[in-house]
Amino acid sequence: MPGNGPKYYPCVLCNKRTKPHERRPINKSVAKYLNKNFLITPKQEDKICNTCKHKYYVQETKHSSAVQHRLSDDEDYVPPAKRRSTVLSSPPSVSLSIPSTSKSHSYCFICKKPGPKLIVVQSQARFSTFLKKEVIIPAGCRCCPGHLMEDNFTEDAISKINCTNDNVLLNRSSIMDLLKKLRSMAIQNEQSRIDFDTDKVLSDFDFINLTGINKDNFNDLLSYIKDLVRWVVESANARIKRWKYLSHVLPNKQVPYIGDYVCIVCGISNKYLPPLSPGCDNEEVLAAKMLHLSKNVNTLKQRVEEENFERRKTIWKEPDNNLDDFPRLDEEDLRNITCGVYQIKLSTSYIQEHLEGNCQILVHQEDEHLIRVKLQSRHVSSKSYILWIEYTSAEITAWYCKCRAGARVVGLTVVESSLSSFPLTASVSSF
Repeated sequence: MPGNGPKYYPCVLCNKRTKPHERRPINKSVAKYLNKNFLITPKQEDKICNTCKHKYYVQETKHSSAVQHRLSDDEDYVPPAKRRSTVLSSPPSVSLSIPSTSKSHSYCFICKKPGPKLIVVQSQARFSTFLKKEVIIPAGCRCCPGHLMEDNFTEDAISKINCTNDNVLLNRSSIMDLLKKLRSMAIQNEQSRIDFDTDKVLSDFDFINLTGINKDNFNDLLSYIKDLVRWVVESANARIKRWKYLSHVLPNKQVPYIGDYVCIVCGISNKYLPPLSPGCDNEEVLAAKMLHLSKNVNTLKQRVEEENFERRKTIWKEPDNNLDDFPRLDEEDLRNITCGVYQIKLSTSYIQEHLEGNCQILVHQEDEHLIRVKLQSRHVSSKSYILWIEYTSAEITAWYCKCRAGARVVGLTVVESSLSSFPLTASVSSF
């Protein structure tokens, strides 16, 4: 169907019908020229032919030449200085004790392969290498294109960079540029230089350099320490609340005196009552064990994720023998696994809560020594967790829970310790 627009486009100046290849749009400078010389105010959809637009360019060129000629006749006129295409820099005269690489235009400074398809290493790649490896790559160095990815060297290329000089000669411009980049990097990382709470700030390599263990092991150890600290705080609060005055809600008028009362009660407790934790003879052995466990990896977690145990429900079944082969652990065995008593004390109430609750225990169809249990969270009633336990007839060998600290290998969570100490033979028949 024909459109509603004009069927032809006449030139706004000569009114000649224009062909498609002769039409030219009217920009602001052309519109100003038409309005000034011909009193024509063009519209947005108007066109001008190529011949008329050429006349405009000729007129504008003559006008510019006349203005330049008048300025050149003026004795006070000084033409603008032309920009220099090169940047002045001082000669390399400052020697620094920083390792540097070789410099060559004919071969790659990394793999030593000759050209011709070599590219100049950009400033960003040289600066990034200095941050990671403390090596100066001289400006103008060339390398193979395969060593770079998104303007930075690949990890394999960085590992192959060899230092040929123990010192480097830099000019003042290079030093100032390096200091500016370092300052900019420091400002960007000012708020998050060492932040263990945010996973994206520090890499796994940073965790190993700072703590000696990787990120997962650090989070596992942190969860266990939090449990220990929580137990100490709760024990101290329980002792203070033995005094009837401090075990109730106090009126606001007593707030100025509460601090003094607590100090008095704590002083009496420290003087006449036994310590909260008498300690044990094998504290050093326990600490060494915890340090060793913190470097291990939760193999059951890896197996659960690789074999997708959480979503594959058809591989689980009800236990046939009421789990008679599940190991019976006494309190000493549980302490060896949990590395403490905090989880054991909480597991008693946790078991009692689930005796009449909704608990599902399933066994792997191919591996009868691997069980899957679904339990309700002890913090949020509407939330439940899935955990897996691998065992032999003599001991529990591995565990993994979907809760926040369930992947740790230094001790157990309360959910895992509850299941480990729970009489599973009776639980299957009860649930």
